[in-house]
Amino acid sequence: RNDIPLTDKKITAETCPHNLYFSENDYAERSFRIKCNPAIKSKEDQLALQAALSTGLLDTIGTDHAPHLFAEKMTDSYFTSKSGFPGVQHSLDIMMALCEQGILTIAQLVQLMCHHPALLYQIDRRGFIREGYHADLAIVDASARKTIRNEEEHSKCGWTPYDSRLVPCTVTHTFVNGNLVYENGIFHEGNTGEKLRFNR
Repeated sequence: RNDIPLTDKKITAETCPHNLYFSENDYAERSFRIKCNPAIKSKEDQLALQAALSTGLLDTIGTDHAPHLFAEKMTDSYFTSKSGFPGVQHSLDIMMALCEQGILTIAQLVQLMCHHPALLYQIDRRGFIREGYHADLAIVDASARKTIRNEEEHSKCGWTPYDSRLVPCTVTHTFVNGNLVYENGIFHEGNTGEKLRFNR
């Protein structure tokens, strides 16, 4: 059932950009780079997750950010390779690629990545653009296509499973609490965040 108001649900469902973007067909090229839990599975599973987005069966999009070093991933055995990879930096890029493919709308993307997490976790004055709310914003140039490169990964692990993939947009600016923290590749590190507060 999905006719229950989100804030009344006792069980919710989430998926991640990589489970929507990759399938088992990508293992030949990406190898252990895309090993994660839950695992990236068949094309049928991928399509079922994509369909669940458009019908509202999934409530949120997470990143499952696990920035293991490249050496920890590319070991001699699948069983010794660490599960997970950096997921934060390109989560919006990848979701925008799915929007371009018609899998979901930008309005649905904002719901899944901003509105719904704030509502579910009862985060105080975040997740929406409203008067009196904290201005946490990302500005996206939707016409600036780019190829993702390991060399541009900001996570200290220094690599991304999306290396060499083309995405339809570029995040140009990020604001946290109304403060500019990222601008065209430059971080303004003096503008820090603040502790989240919850209405519960």
